[in-house]
Formats: sequence, structure tokens, C-alpha cells
Amino acid sequence: MSPKISFVVPYYKKDKSLARCLRSLFKQSVQDIEVIVVLDGEDPQGLRIARKFKKVRVLTIPHGGASAARNAGAAVATGQFISFWDADCYIEPGAAMVWLQAFDKYPEVDFVYSGYRFPEGRGGLPSEPFDP
Repeated sequence: MSPKISFVVPYYKKDKSLARCLRSLFKQSVQDIEVIVVLDGEDPQGLRIARKFKKVRVLTIPHGGASAARNAGAAVATGQFISFWDADCYIEPGAAMVWLQAFDKYPEVDFVYSGYRFPEGRGGLPSEPFDP
């Protein structure tokens, strides 16, 4: 059975934040997830960090930028939904559940979105009201 959400995480020299990013993904109230880290070029440090998480799938591609990494991850993702997630971003524990509830409530929509906050209380950008 396919996971509900595939998180595709392009990675390029973000070793200071990758572990925190991955921990936040696995703390979701939705546990039916797939996490794919796409190393944008050979990176032993990134590989070491990603491999600490048993459920992370790791791909390595030739260095081609974030878009190439996202596309490579999307090509192997098996989830019903895909979320492109940056290696220096962290997700609140209930966020994915809110997304899935929006998809259930509005089955005709193709994507959902949200605002974000900067860490350590440095502000953020609120979301526009969801408009299916």
C-alpha cells in the first residue's frame, strides 16, 4: 500500500539542519509517510546524516540544483501526495494532517498551502485563507 504523503527533500550542503528537518517530518501525527532525501551531488556528510533515519530513502544525483533533485525524488515517490520540503525547514507536528483534511474536504483541489514561521520567534509569513 502506498504512503499517504511523500516528502521529497533536496539536499545540498545543509548538514547543520538536515537532522532537525528529518526529525520534524517523522514527528507528524500522520505516520503514513515516505521521506526521500535527494543528495544533489555526492555528499558523505549528508548521506551519513540521512542514514541515521531508518525510514529515509536516499538518492544521489549528479549536482544539478534543487529542481533536478526535486524532480528525481518525485520520479520515485510512491505517496498519494507529494510535498517538496527543504532541508533547512521544519514542520509542525500536525501540519500534514491539516493538509490531508483539506484534501478530504475539497477533493477537487490539486494542492494545498500554508504560511510559515521563522525559528526562534523571528516572525513569519501567514497564509492567505485557503481558497479551493
